[in-house]
Amino acid sequence: PVTTGMESMDYFLVNDDFESDHGVDRYNEQLVRFDWLTFTFPEPTYVDSALSGSFSLLDYGVPLDSKIVMIPQSMQKFHLEFDDLLDGVLGLGDDVYIVAVYESKKTLWKDMLHSRFVEKMGKEKAERFKFIPTLPPEEFFLLTSLATVVVDPYPFGGGVTSLEIFQQCKVIVT
Repeated sequence: PVTTGMESMDYFLVNDDFESDHGVDRYNEQLVRFDWLTFTFPEPTYVDSALSGSFSLLDYGVPLDSKIVMIPQSMQKFHLEFDDLLDGVLGLGDDVYIVAVYESKKTLWKDMLHSRFVEKMGKEKAERFKFIPTLPPEEFFLLTSLATVVVDPYPFGGGVTSLEIFQQCKVIVT
């Protein structure tokens, strides 16, 4: 979503709705603007939780009657400035859980975030921040359907994952 910063890169493809008229000032590359999306998504496949059998929030320590705040973004997007908001959300009640999906090969990020949350929020709150490894698309859509609310991290924000969430007619709080 941002310039590569590389002199060897000539062009950056962007949709007009995703970049302001002044966006050209923020790129090393020449912007090539389209009035249509430069990508597509397959139609989501929804899985009935009773039929899937392979995914349950209970497996990750999230009680079924919980309020689920889903943050489906890369671990690298969890900026220090976002921690206070997360702490406040977890302070809303013992039945509030934050669920984030992490790439299975990037456990270092997950472990660093967990340690940071324990230090900043305390162990009790940090234990209600649940990390779920990358899921197949059907289970990701199921997880999204279970979310009470989907939150976008700041200051970085979402991209492709946000578009997948919108495709499911979910609102993202940003």
